[in-house]
Amino acid sequence: MTKYFYLLLISIFIIGGLFIYDNSRFSNGKLHLVVCDVGQGDGIYIRTANGSDIVIDGGPDDSILNCLSRHMPFWDRTIEAVILTHPDADHITGVIDVIERYSVSNLFTQPNAGTTLTYKRFIKALSDKNIKTTYVSVGDKIQFSDKTEFNIVWPESSIPKVNSTNLALNEFSVITILKYGNFKALLTGDAGVKVEDQIASYIGKIDVLKVNTERKPMSVA
Repeated sequence: MTKYFYLLLISIFIIGGLFIYDNSRFSNGKLHLVVCDVGQGDGIYIRTANGSDIVIDGGPDDSILNCLSRHMPFWDRTIEAVILTHPDADHITGVIDVIERYSVSNLFTQPNAGTTLTYKRFIKALSDKNIKTTYVSVGDKIQFSDKTEFNIVWPESSIPKVNSTNLALNEFSVITILKYGNFKALLTGDAGVKVEDQIASYIGKIDVLKVNTERKPMSVA
């Protein structure tokens, strides 16, 4: 009996140490912005100063889960918001894994639907988990209690759907400005040069610019 008692005490000590260590790393009152190595496509993780978790896109496989496990406290299993910029496979596939592994409170995206089996899996995962989905466009904001906010600067609400144009899904990517205090990051999904040129005039000064790696970056004042 004494042996098991000591094992229990050691286990409690180890778990307590891990809790304190993770808490000091991740709950330090700062904004964390992590660009995950997911290979093709995007996977971005953001932890706000008050501990809200946001994922933007998920990459082409489940690699983003490793990124989240390294940058989120081990006891935190809730993602407050997922922003899916557009439903191409190299952005949406990992989002499915995030939905299946974590409790996702809200999903924000644009209204153009995908046509692939991967997209159908995504829709089923949303339905199975009963996740609230919100379609966003220019002027919308996603706000958190510590004054972290995402300003949506693309797509325009009047833009026609993909199947009525010759544009690819990339051109309808949700583009956001992440703001916290004086810090600003522009996250552009896979939007191309034409879209970048349209929004460049009113973006203003930013600290971090994430661009579509297949395109040349735009100039920002």
